[in-house]
Amino acid sequence: LAAGCGNGAAAASGPALSFRVRAKRSTKASKDLVSSDAIGEAVGGALAERFGWRVNLSAPDLDVRLQLNQEELLVSLTALVQPLGSRGCYLERAGLHPSVSWALAKTADIQPGDVVLDPMCGRAVLLCEAALNWPRALAFIGADLDGEQLASAARNVAGAHLVGRIQMLRADASLRGGLPFASGTVDKLLTDLPFGKQFGSVSGNRSLYPRLLAEFARVLRPGGRAVLLVDHRNAPASRL
Repeated sequence: LAAGCGNGAAAASGPALSFRVRAKRSTKASKDLVSSDAIGEAVGGALAERFGWRVNLSAPDLDVRLQLNQEELLVSLTALVQPLGSRGCYLERAGLHPSVSWALAKTADIQPGDVVLDPMCGRAVLLCEAALNWPRALAFIGADLDGEQLASAARNVAGAHLVGRIQMLRADASLRGGLPFASGTVDKLLTDLPFGKQFGSVSGNRSLYPRLLAEFARVLRPGGRAVLLVDHRNAPASRL
């Protein structure tokens, strides 16, 4: 560590980042290994010396987590921090995990005045998290082909006190023109694509995904952004 963080490079210009180090040694690790406190002190001192960062234990810009076991030292940096809030306590019908929904909405970079669409909204957890955390968007719209899903979505929207803020409609996003919007009218499109487990199949997604992506591209404005959740088994089908 000392060799990797020597004095050869100058600290980056501009205001110094604040940071804290949280270190943990595995309970199964040998007692001969360095203590958690010693790990934290060594890494914290090296970061401060190498980059000129300042320590802030309460509200740092960067959270560095370390875990030591007998085989390796794992280092992780926090990429996203979800603010405290509902965390899904409004849900009447469980759907996509609220934290995953928040992360997708965060990735969409929703701006004031945006029209936000989930074309396969299911139970609308994704839209609820987006509307709760980015309330200055112009409109939040959810579409789904399944009437039962839309009924569950309506209950979640009501539980989140977002009635009138989120609009729901029945539509088939797999058809050309199936979404009742003019071309290029949606700023941000985000959705949880079917994985082929609960709905459909992986083999069926090979023909479904291209149709969905074509309709998504039609309604999304030039320069807009689409954020789609898909698992690795469907990756070939999701390539444009």
